[in-house]
Amino acid sequence: MIMVTLGLQLIAEFVAEISGDFVATVKQQITNLPSQKVNVIKGDENGVIWTGTDRGLVRSFGNSLITFTTKNGLPSNHINDIAIRNGAIRYVASSAGFLE
Repeated sequence: MIMVTLGLQLIAEFVAEISGDFVATVKQQITNLPSQKVNVIKGDENGVIWTGTDRGLVRSFGNSLITFTTKNGLPSNHINDIAIRNGAIRYVASSAGFLE
């Protein structure tokens, strides 16, 4: 795992992987993330952007931003990976284990 600081290069790489439609959403959410240390960014087929940070899992859709933490049932706030299949999260890997 490589932990990176969220920056324009990371955003550009992520957007290039998905589509130009996500540019505005990602840029709007930068300052609202619970942490600037981002481990993973994934987009699903519904246009939701999922960001794993060292302070929780963030769901971004349009102008809505929701952060999930151990208070919501995650095993840890340090999110390492997210697997998405058929428009839904299949698992979240954290520093304390997996959540399916």
